[in-house]
Amino acid sequence: MKQSPTPSKRSYLLLLLVVLAVAFGVYSLTGGRLLDFGLLGRTEKRPSDLDANLTYGLKYIPSSAHALERDGIVLINTGSQVVARELSSDIKVEAGDIAEKSSRPIVRMAESVGYLYLYDGETVYRLQIGGDGKPHTAVKSCRKFEVMGDYIYSLQEYRGSTRLYRCSLVGSYEKQLFGADVLDFWAYGGNLLTLESNGNYRWYHVVTQNSLEHTLPKALSGLALDSEGILYLLDGTLKKRPYLEQDDSVLAEDIQSFISGPTMLALLKEDGSVWLCQPDGTELTRLGDMTFEASAALDLSETAAFVTQPDGSVWSTPLENVKWSMVYTPSVPS
Repeated sequence: MKQSPTPSKRSYLLLLLVVLAVAFGVYSLTGGRLLDFGLLGRTEKRPSDLDANLTYGLKYIPSSAHALERDGIVLINTGSQVVARELSSDIKVEAGDIAEKSSRPIVRMAESVGYLYLYDGETVYRLQIGGDGKPHTAVKSCRKFEVMGDYIYSLQEYRGSTRLYRCSLVGSYEKQLFGADVLDFWAYGGNLLTLESNGNYRWYHVVTQNSLEHTLPKALSGLALDSEGILYLLDGTLKKRPYLEQDDSVLAEDIQSFISGPTMLALLKEDGSVWLCQPDGTELTRLGDMTFEASAALDLSETAAFVTQPDGSVWSTPLENVKWSMVYTPSVPS
């Protein structure tokens, strides 16, 4: 007759089963990689957000390396600080800097619901607009960041690779997303696009949780998202692909660079002229007779277009009644 396990053996067996169950769960959570108990409970396979939280980022472009416009006020990144300039006047004030936290230049900024985010290429600092002006660390040691909805998304190193993370708008409750290696990412209007380690792109929507894998040309020279799909530049041709389709359409030719705004696209052509068109490429209209350097940077809001020249000067024009004017001139060292 087989002897039943003693109470101590029974406890040991139960403990072993629990350990195996946890190990299997971690194995599934990490996609079959080495067990990492540090990630247990801190990885979201299907991140979500609410439509209501995305409204602000659809009305105002969340981030830029150069210029952001908010209801007639343009935020300009000078490298050492961000200045706010009223477009209808010459009034200009300092909006924030990170000098007390970092000696690095500001390489990108973002604004969302009263918070200004300044990035020095390594750390994202948060300042409250109208607050005490003190920068607070929001995200440490990241390669890229974007604000979308109720979260800050960032690309961070993880065990020799990079992963996508997100945290709250103040930098708390950080979690890793998807649990897979990510080489790059883009975020806009609820849409997440990740470049995976196999070279393919994966689209994911944080509200619907729909997802689709895309293969895009390896030689593309620019990529952006709008509310409808993926825009990319290939050999001077701007193309667009809907998120749930695999077919591309041509929007414009002879394009040097482009940017997607809340309702329109701005295009810098190879001759230095700036054009505006609908998200489907129709109603192509030139914005005045001005021409700019081929390496100039475009920014766009609901009502104005901005061009930052290589020398740091920033030009602006209303989208209606086009008239280019310089809104920022970098100071010349004495």
